[in-house]
Amino acid sequence: MDGPFLIVLSGLPASGKSRLARDLARALSRANSSRVIIIDVDETRVKIYSRKTIHNKFDPTVEREVRKESIREASVHLDHGSFVIHDDMNYFRSMRHELADIAMEAGAPYAIVHVSTPKKTCLKWNEKRGLPIPNAVIKQVSRKFDPPGSRGYQWDAPIKVIDPSRKPISSLIESLVTILLSRVSIFLDHVHLFKKIDHSLADFNLANLFDSKETMRRFERDSNAANGSEGVLQAFDLNAREITSTIAKELGGFTKSQLNIMKSFKNEARQEIKQDPARFHQLLESFRTLLRNFKKSSNYRE
Repeated sequence: MDGPFLIVLSGLPASGKSRLARDLARALSRANSSRVIIIDVDETRVKIYSRKTIHNKFDPTVEREVRKESIREASVHLDHGSFVIHDDMNYFRSMRHELADIAMEAGAPYAIVHVSTPKKTCLKWNEKRGLPIPNAVIKQVSRKFDPPGSRGYQWDAPIKVIDPSRKPISSLIESLVTILLSRVSIFLDHVHLFKKIDHSLADFNLANLFDSKETMRRFERDSNAANGSEGVLQAFDLNAREITSTIAKELGGFTKSQLNIMKSFKNEARQEIKQDPARFHQLLESFRTLLRNFKKSSNYRE
């Protein structure tokens, strides 16, 4: 299965994230054809601090540079079509939002894995490995930690929450790989749906299929959509009408061929939703992006 794909790890220091990243990378490499890259922020930190000859392990000013470099590295590897595992604490929602943005810009799906090892266990494991991280840092991060999905935003919801203190990582890898590859498959279905409606969309770079800020806002607004296929179909129809009205004003109306494409897309989307209501958000975003692409491609103009 081809990339790119961004996997965001989130958890306290010494929670087992790096062990998970290594085991996950090996398992993903066996299961798919894409190269798997780990962005180990601890390694990035060592390089930058050594270059600056700074002995304080957590200088706030330098930490900003460490973060910036890890984001840059992730973006480069996504652009090269790799599976990327971002191995960092990512304890603020804004940090995860930043990573979601670079995935969107690269035209890549992304998934958040929350490593929920309790603080007491992290402190214990940190002591066993010789206190490479000051315990004060673990306690401080724990106080500030904003767990993925805790604010109710759909885009921030973790695809999986794991606690290595309850189950060994080795016993969790197989199911996690299955879930992650399923996320990639859903994304590829999303792209296939575009091409099924109109083959000219194949000319677009995947990055053009996303507007990350709009996507975030609409995911947030629609996160409480009704359960069940009928309720979701109603929500889809209402939102699709709103999107159509908004973009029609921007374009000054639609051509006959555009209206036919829109009708075909909505019929396909409704069938998809009947089979899997969970695809509501994805298909709604596909519809919005389809309409926005009308003004980007001369193929739609008569």
